[in-house]
Amino acid sequence: MKYGFGVDLGGTTVKIAYFDETGNMLDKWEIPTVTAGGGKQILPDIAASVAGYRRDHNIPDEALLGLGIGVPGPVDSSGTVKRC
Repeated sequence: MKYGFGVDLGGTTVKIAYFDETGNMLDKWEIPTVTAGGGKQILPDIAASVAGYRRDHNIPDEALLGLGIGVPGPVDSSGTVKRC
């Protein structure tokens, strides 16, 4: 079976969920959204949280389908959120 992560980027919290390939949510958690410095820490915080979860649950690269992020605002063609 393959797995993936879904991320809901909010103004105060980032909600992260772990799913199997059929769409069943297997786990979920939240981390704070650190907006200081123009939000430069947000993506590294998400990456660290997912990496920590994978490490703690022994999830190898081969088991992953991907990670999707929902953001509250327009995104340009380079993937940059213009405004939240």
